Amino acid sequence: MEAETLELVEILAASQSPFLEQFELRRQPCGPKKIRLSIRNGEEGSGRAPADYGNPDLRDRSPLYETLPATRELIESFPLEDVARILVLVDPAGWGTPLHRDHQLPDVKQEFVWFRTSPEKQLYVIDDADVRADTLGFAAWFDSRQRHGVEQSPHPTVSIRVDGRFKADVRENLLASITPSLELGTKPT
Repeated sequence: MEAETLELVEILAASQSPFLEQFELRRQPCGPKKIRLSIRNGEEGSGRAPADYGNPDLRDRSPLYETLPATRELIESFPLEDVARILVLVDPAGWGTPLHRDHQLPDVKQEFVWFRTSPEKQLYVIDDADVRADTLGFAAWFDSRQRHGVEQSPHPTVSIRVDGRFKADVRENLLASITPSLELGTKPT
């Protein structure tokens, strides 16, 4: 899956595809690239707000989705009853993802699965008490209002973020396992 993704990045970059974007923080480009496997549907302006990322009514699959069979199979195995936004995040060799928050909206609780294709892509989350938690497995969910980033790696690394709606039993278990002091899960699970 990682090889198919890295090959796709080269093809998309060469063709200047609109589905490959430079990752930006505070409107400044940084190293990682995003491949959009979902696109906003016909509603103008829909799906741009963090509260809309998990709404499947505002997203369609991009034409690239069908070209990545291993990635598609993995995504379809995630514990989501509905899939909305799908991003493949590629950090070039020597790059990581800078520390950032996805949003700071108190009432927005995003449901998503973050998945890395290699242990070299080390996601970490820092809670409000400045306690750092590193991902231990290949998949994680965390409170995207918390500061988080990815360590630099000497090799290109790939992760996938799929926003949607968790299956009811997963949602119940995740929320039950989080103490009030951690809000919505500042530690990757």
